[in-house]
Amino acid sequence: MNGSCQETRTIEACRARLPKGTYSKELVELLFVQPYRKIDHLTKAGIAKRRTASTYLKELKQIGVLKSFQAWKETIYFNTRLYDIFKIFKE
Repeated sequence: MNGSCQETRTIEACRARLPKGTYSKELVELLFVQPYRKIDHLTKAGIAKRRTASTYLKELKQIGVLKSFQAWKETIYFNTRLYDIFKIFKE
């Protein structure tokens, strides 16, 4: 499955499963720029302020788009669908 298809599937899943105030195409597109995201990435992209960006990332984790892990004081969110695309190209 190619990257464009994965991104489209993610956009559709987010549109259907995220609260109306959370979903934006810009947010989902940002998830496909690199495999991990931090709160700062969303704030620097102008998508949300810090507290709201944190909520967005947690909601994306709840619907299974992202996984997270703790790196010292910061939570890193990992886009599993983008990682799957990278695995295809590695094989």
